[in-house]
Amino acid sequence: MTHMKPNGHWVSHAFAEVNDKVKEIVAEQIQEIEEVSRMGFLLQFSASLLIQLVQMRQVRQILWMTIGGTILFHLDKKEVTRKFMHPLLTSPYEGKANKIQDIKGLVG
Repeated sequence: MTHMKPNGHWVSHAFAEVNDKVKEIVAEQIQEIEEVSRMGFLLQFSASLLIQLVQMRQVRQILWMTIGGTILFHLDKKEVTRKFMHPLLTSPYEGKANKIQDIKGLVG
């Protein structure tokens, strides 16, 4: 903003071009972060929905296999959540939404 005239116009065409390019790059980065955040949200939502569906049913009846009455594989609800759902709920994209707000604040 230091290269602007009091009337709001840029001092030179070069400063205007640099400003436009910076705004374009920042807008692209913001869009990319928003898309990644949406993907992370959808992943978390899907995982939480799956947890609810699994917990609604008897997990012990879903995740076991028997041959001649011998249980070969058995997990309870807590084990299912810990082993399979926890990695889905901890998204690598957490905190990206805050970065969007920070970048938008810098651009103005």
